[in-house]
Amino acid sequence: MKRYYGLALFLILLDQVTKWIVVQTMTIGQSIELIPELLYLTSYRNKGAAWGMLEGRWCSSSSSPRSSSSA
Repeated sequence: MKRYYGLALFLILLDQVTKWIVVQTMTIGQSIELIPELLYLTSYRNKGAAWGMLEGRWCSSSSSPRSSSSA
């Protein structure tokens, strides 16, 4: 089980380091060909509802299951 936690941690760190490098070194829309005609790294900023909706705001939410009863 520890192996999976280690792998997950490694992948999260790799993801964050890659994003940091892209933000620091690439302009928006710039692409770098990593594997010719197969794999490109493109700088893009997601401003969509899923991730950009609460940008710059503090928000807290919680959810809990509801029980329904019909009487």
